[in-house]
Amino acid sequence: MIDVKLDRVTVVGHFKLAAAESLGEYLRPLGWQDMSFDWEHGMVDGYVLKRILSNCDTETVAVIVKNQYQTTWRLDTSNHFRNDEEKRKVIIALDLFENKHLSRIDIAFDFINMDNAGMRHRFVKSNVTTTEIKGESLWIRGRNSHLQTLYAGKRKSLSLFRYYDKVAEQKRHRKEISEDIESWERLELQVRAERANEWLLNSRAMLSYFKLPQEYVLDAKDRAMLLALNAGHVSYKELAKATAAKYRKLAKSNLGFDDSWAKEAYKKLEEKQNELQKEVNSFVSLINI
Repeated sequence: MIDVKLDRVTVVGHFKLAAAESLGEYLRPLGWQDMSFDWEHGMVDGYVLKRILSNCDTETVAVIVKNQYQTTWRLDTSNHFRNDEEKRKVIIALDLFENKHLSRIDIAFDFINMDNAGMRHRFVKSNVTTTEIKGESLWIRGRNSHLQTLYAGKRKSLSLFRYYDKVAEQKRHRKEISEDIESWERLELQVRAERANEWLLNSRAMLSYFKLPQEYVLDAKDRAMLLALNAGHVSYKELAKATAAKYRKLAKSNLGFDDSWAKEAYKKLEEKQNELQKEVNSFVSLINI
């Protein structure tokens, strides 16, 4: 199964009142709770709005926190409100800020119980920074070297691609996983500031780079070189001009790669793009209240 959704929106602005501590006086009666971030240079106050689940567990609806080293505050939420009361509490919080603007949007593609699962896909694009994060895979064998997260782009880029094992992430946060989910991999687009309105264009671009290496298509030398280039172990700049052109052409033509997941995700994106845009517009309208 493949699905796509608006996963996160971030609003940034200044707190209207003179003393930031006064924010809690308005938020606590609404059900917001105090929280702190133990950053390197001290504790930073924040507030979290949670919902209570049927098993008495909780999950986060929204958070408000001061941006580190800045005078601005930010509100993060998935915008997936379950009722009007949750939405009302976020609207009231947003009304406490001035000069607010949409700062970030995350679009998430979920691949659940898919063939060829196992965190095997890669971002196939020349001249892109990729970073692997390896660690415990809590849902397979415990401690091993299986890939958990792959980033394409730099953390402070206007757009960033993220591919990760959603089951392992849920397990780390002690969330229950439905018994019918055998694998769940998530592909996320993160767009910031001036690119926020270009989420659809950037989503399409991300899918065009998301591919599964097919090791049996190419000979060993070409296969090894493409895998090394995709992993960032070798740079196109290190190769002779003709050689670099050859491997760029192989990657672009999909020779040695399977993009079937991306094609199906693209279809789902086209089906839901109007619905997603309405969600984005709805949240923008909340900012302007």
